[in-house]
Amino acid sequence: MNLQSNFTFEELKKHLDQSLTNSFRPHVDEIPKSKSKGIYFWFMRQEGYNQLSKYIEINPIETRYTKEIDGMKYDLVYLGTAGVRNNKSGINKGHLEERLNWHIAKNKSKSALKSGTMSTYRRTIGALIEDDLIENNTQKILDDFFRNEFIIFFIEYPGSFSDVKEIVNGDETILIEIVRPIFNLDKNPNAKITNHITYLIQERRQLIEKSSKSKLGIMEKKERKVKMKTSKEKAKFQINECAEFKVHKNQNIIDVANDLIDLPVGPCTIEIFSNDKLDVRKYVNGKMRKITKFNRSVSSFFIAPDTNYEAGNISKSKIISDEMNNVQKPIEIITVRVCPIIKK
Repeated sequence: MNLQSNFTFEELKKHLDQSLTNSFRPHVDEIPKSKSKGIYFWFMRQEGYNQLSKYIEINPIETRYTKEIDGMKYDLVYLGTAGVRNNKSGINKGHLEERLNWHIAKNKSKSALKSGTMSTYRRTIGALIEDDLIENNTQKILDDFFRNEFIIFFIEYPGSFSDVKEIVNGDETILIEIVRPIFNLDKNPNAKITNHITYLIQERRQLIEKSSKSKLGIMEKKERKVKMKTSKEKAKFQINECAEFKVHKNQNIIDVANDLIDLPVGPCTIEIFSNDKLDVRKYVNGKMRKITKFNRSVSSFFIAPDTNYEAGNISKSKIISDEMNNVQKPIEIITVRVCPIIKK
């Protein structure tokens, strides 16, 4: 769009009215297959404010950008960019489909909350829906709320990272500065005004996120003790018996491992392979890995970064996901074999 910083609200609204033509309902089956960089806009049905007022009263701000869609009024409450943030290598290969997937379909698990990979927007709205981001079926409730109460518009910016980075980031800054969507917490001047609704939403998000992580840590300690006891009991009768599990291309290896209660904890070997064992990547069909720490779980092994990886300090799970989603040669499914190391 290449917006001007001196636009008035009405000038910006007129510009957006002309530009916002592509839209969809936020659901995994409807995410657009756009590989372009861009900006996405979350419009919430005005009835949604009441549903989010369980803990703090959420009222629309003025001036607000409203669209009438299918006879109902929707307010712009959040916007974000896709594929234009610098990473460690300086170039971001992300795009709209990937970013929208992150908000809508991925990173909803305990491990995502713990590692900080759950989207800020999910954490913000989730904290207004429930008192915990994982318990009480919050993430499923959040998915239903997204699908029923929101419509997402998006604007594509064709071109490479270097071509569009400054334009997209500049447009986002101007949009947030002028429109000040109620759920944008970063760059939003309202988030710095004590007692403003956006400030209170930010406080609520931080409180519930901290509380949820704390409860999750206590729960994991209890589960770890149970796992360690189970692992020792099995070792007496099933020495060197390995466990195997499958991970599909669209799954997160951390989430899959987290859901398996019988995986070994502590010293073990980990082997990852696909059907084509001649297709050797860094992790898939690569060398056998080891966990050496006594209390370490398989999921925490994959959460941890591989500091020797050529692209920088990237988690093992992200490396494996990139290998499986390689555009030229994707891997549909892998097998992960975990074998406890029993000291004689």
